Amino acid sequence: MANTITTNKLFQEPAQGDTGWNTPLNFNFTTMDQSLGSSFAISTTGGTTNLTTSTAAINGVYWWTAQQLVISGTLTSNATITIPTFITGSTANTFGSSWIITNNTTGSYTVTFVTTGTGASGSGVTISQNSSSFIYSNGTSTSYADSNITNSLVSPTFTNLSVTGTATIAGVTTIGLPAPQTVTITIASPAQITATTVPVVNTPVVFTTTGALPTGITAGTTYYVIAPTATTFNIAASVGGSAINTSGTQSGTQTATFSSQFADALNISSSSKLALNLPNIAETATISATSATGTINYDILTQSVLYYTSAATGNWTLNVRGSSLTTLNSLMGIGQSLTLAFLVTNQNATAQTATITIATPAVFTVTTAPATGTPVSFSTTGALPTGLTTGTTYYVINPSGATFNVSATVGGSAIATSGTQSGTHTATFYGLYNTVLQIDGSTVTPKWQGGTAPTTGTNNSTDVYTYTILKTAASTYVVLATISSFK
Repeated sequence: MANTITTNKLFQEPAQGDTGWNTPLNFNFTTMDQSLGSSFAISTTGGTTNLTTSTAAINGVYWWTAQQLVISGTLTSNATITIPTFITGSTANTFGSSWIITNNTTGSYTVTFVTTGTGASGSGVTISQNSSSFIYSNGTSTSYADSNITNSLVSPTFTNLSVTGTATIAGVTTIGLPAPQTVTITIASPAQITATTVPVVNTPVVFTTTGALPTGITAGTTYYVIAPTATTFNIAASVGGSAINTSGTQSGTQTATFSSQFADALNISSSSKLALNLPNIAETATISATSATGTINYDILTQSVLYYTSAATGNWTLNVRGSSLTTLNSLMGIGQSLTLAFLVTNQNATAQTATITIATPAVFTVTTAPATGTPVSFSTTGALPTGLTTGTTYYVINPSGATFNVSATVGGSAIATSGTQSGTHTATFYGLYNTVLQIDGSTVTPKWQGGTAPTTGTNNSTDVYTYTILKTAASTYVVLATISSFK
């Protein structure tokens, strides 16, 4: 009984009882080895080159067993390389295989690889010069096995890259440049602009009108998006600036035209042309000649660093939110995190000699009383009155000129003293500090580096607070906090 020949690689299957089985077996191993790493050279100057079973082997490698077909030659016309629909004796045995085809030809002509013969279909594939493509045949046609990705990425050129879509995270548009659109503008403080599609914070925007814009907005002037939501935003005159107010009246149809939502990182000359530019990447910092005190709103849509350059006048609550119109909860997904920094210039409250009354409450007299909430501790050359302990931190309340009371906690009740006292007392004052952290107006207890929350700031320094906020569930956060002082 004769050996059987397979359809694609022409493996030889020994007949039953064949005593010479080792010969076809070794032949098959050789074929498998070739299909995993050999090359077959094809030389052409153009026209048609037919690959058949009559095509001679090169160094023992046939074209149908090779892994790579390397086409070379100086072309004087378009070249076509054909393979048959079958290479065994029966037309029912359609021939399938795959190759890496490399086009090393020269000359301004094409190279096409195509299946021909009984039952063939399709026009084949074209392999660009000085490139390789992964090609397969299913016995009737040839196709790119990789969608021609390798060809298309040999020398990619993005001449006109159209940004036609947007991506939305938690209701806020984050990618894509919206087309010019009709908007409505409120007469309000601040003005709110309603649009169909809203880009990211700091996107430059210019307004035009068929009538008149409200007072506060000038046609043709570049403003910047702040506090964006799904359909609304405010505008500022500069990146990270304050929201603009409008007044008066308006008329006609108002149009907003957006230019580049990443003006410093992407040079976008229009809504359809994009050229990549990579400058130094900088976080948005808001520097304000403001004194820390009371509740301070930290709007993460417009800043990642907030620096108060005037000396603090009281302990403060820091409230982290998206903006005045947007909650942080609506912007962050579960499992997302952000890190922000708050830099505070602290007061300079020096140690002073103090007199203390035996009274309810005790009254403390110094040269100049510091701000409410200032941490203070007392030392003495003799004995403090009952109600006070040396080295314990108290907090100033009710300061007035040279006098004040103290409490055991920030904002607590005034302490009373009794008994007797002696010696000279010294009040040592410390810097003010962040006493409460809020997210969207709700108090959150941070986990502080070192395991202990601060009870004072540092006099005459810049205190830097960093907070890493991790959202673990809806309106639920883990906050990791640190404080460092710089003089």
